[in-house]
Amino acid sequence: MKTLLRTFVLLLLPGVWAAGAHAQEAITLINPSFELDPNGNTPCIRVTNFIDVPGWSMDTPPVDSGVSDNANATDGVCAAWLANFDPQLWQLTEHVIAAGETYTLHVDARSSWQATTFDVILYYDDNGTRVPVATTTWDFEGISEPMVEITASFSADDVPEAIGHRLGVAVDNTNGDDDPDTSGDNSWAEVDNVRLFRAVSTAIEGETPALFELAQNAPNPFVAGTTTHIDYRLNRPGAVRLEVFDLLGRRVRTLVEAVQPVGPHAARWDGRDEAGRLLPPGLYFYRLALGTGGHAVTRQMLIVR
Repeated sequence: MKTLLRTFVLLLLPGVWAAGAHAQEAITLINPSFELDPNGNTPCIRVTNFIDVPGWSMDTPPVDSGVSDNANATDGVCAAWLANFDPQLWQLTEHVIAAGETYTLHVDARSSWQATTFDVILYYDDNGTRVPVATTTWDFEGISEPMVEITASFSADDVPEAIGHRLGVAVDNTNGDDDPDTSGDNSWAEVDNVRLFRAVSTAIEGETPALFELAQNAPNPFVAGTTTHIDYRLNRPGAVRLEVFDLLGRRVRTLVEAVQPVGPHAARWDGRDEAGRLLPPGLYFYRLALGTGGHAVTRQMLIVR
């Protein structure tokens, strides 16, 4: 099984971000690593009712889910566990979804017993109703391995009905049925280190629409090995470089390096590096540069499993 990036690195890509620009900004979550006890102190204590877990909620009391100290924790000493027959675990933030922003959720999770499908969800609150806008489903294949990082992301501009609503996060152990008495179908997953970020999805390094325009790739997210399309338009001819970077700022693929005329252009990427190897799921950046005058635009895209 390929694992996702275990840590989210805030690193400025060389020549990509303008000085003083905000590449990523964390959105506050309450008790994101389940370290707080019911009184808000650390370390956690064993709790089997999420009413008593600061920051987190379930729609009904769980039958066999909760929080405890955990040797598999990736941030601190505690983690949550979720049974497939219990409701999803969620938290509604104070952040209001805004146009031009992209939101990315990272969750560390593992199967502790027979878990297969596990959902990481971003949603908006519509008068008390959770409306999902991005869901990544991970398949643990029922194997208990170390924690992996699972990522979900969406752009507010792609979901205009979400703009103006509060943003929320959720996780759900979804395999099997909802009957705890069906012992052969029961499963448990562990969760830790929930992180939520916002970013401005438009160009950060001096966007120059008079010179060129860069569209959001589509589809986004996409699966490595399939094709995503990147459209752009040049309003003057020139030497074009379209490159893809990973979170560590390493260039993983050059898609275009050519002198091109005025007009619409398109590139395709299959999620592979220069050597033809499939890249792991995670967040990537693509950068379009025109000429040698520092005119460049950067956007982000997400590979999912």
